[in-house]
Amino acid sequence: RPNQILNRPFIELVHPEDRRSVQQRMHRIDDTKTYTATAEQRLTRIDGIPVTTEISVAPCSYLGEPAVQIIAQETSGRK
Repeated sequence: RPNQILNRPFIELVHPEDRRSVQQRMHRIDDTKTYTATAEQRLTRIDGIPVTTEISVAPCSYLGEPAVQIIAQETSGRK
């Protein structure tokens, strides 16, 4: 449900064991203002079930302010 995800920090959706690496990646993007390659990442669904995803992250602007666009696609069923 979108209303359960909207306005939540993305890091809350990241699997707890992966949060440090995701934070490091986001800091690199913020520092360099460059796109990073797609990476496999575990996220945790709202119901608490972990899923494997491919994550793409890119710097962007939102309402005139620096922002980060994050696109996640579930890949759990592919393997």
